[in-house]
Amino acid sequence: MRAIAARLRHGERGMSLPELLVAMSIFAVLATVIVTMFSGLSRSFFADRSTSESTGIAATAMKEVTRVIRAGTEIAVSDSPLNDPVFASASAEGLEMRAYLDTDAVAPVPVLVRFTVDAHQRLVEERWTARRSADVWTFPAAAATYNRTIAHSLVPRQQRDRPLFSYLDASGEVLPLASGSIAVQDLRKIAAVQVTLTVRTSARDDVEPVMLQNSVGIPNLGIARVGL
Repeated sequence: MRAIAARLRHGERGMSLPELLVAMSIFAVLATVIVTMFSGLSRSFFADRSTSESTGIAATAMKEVTRVIRAGTEIAVSDSPLNDPVFASASAEGLEMRAYLDTDAVAPVPVLVRFTVDAHQRLVEERWTARRSADVWTFPAAAATYNRTIAHSLVPRQQRDRPLFSYLDASGEVLPLASGSIAVQDLRKIAAVQVTLTVRTSARDDVEPVMLQNSVGIPNLGIARVGL
């Protein structure tokens, strides 16, 4: 390059073939370095943006699920000394529970809430509003009166992964999920739910999923629990 510059300063016209090849090689190396740096920065930016988006989705969904679980309430049953338990069903990938949510403070009406993961890996919330029958509440078998998607891009759970929902008794012990669900006779034992949300908005292998975990107690049960 110094020889080429010197030749140009002395007014010589043109470049020899070896000089041209050297110059082309140098420019090719510089171009490769620049393209590699730009590609690396682009991958890093994309990964950071995907991680930020996944974190936002997981945090919003966790907040909503926590709010519902903490509002869980037993419901009185006609001609029975026992109330219906908070949970109507409880599995690794979904739950159905009774709660007082977004209702009138003067005349509160309970709702039945169901969380499920659909075929598109979206966490969906459905609600049914109760109806008063004599002195008890009943829930209609009709279609849900309210539904929404509260999270998308959930990572499909593998056998070794933590379940979306785990269930704890009053002592903090994990209740067994027989065939993926809590046995009917054990639904009344559920005192807290451990929620594990894993979200990844990008399918690229170099983008790691975001996992949030929270243990949520149910204050309406009146059970003393430390840290829940």
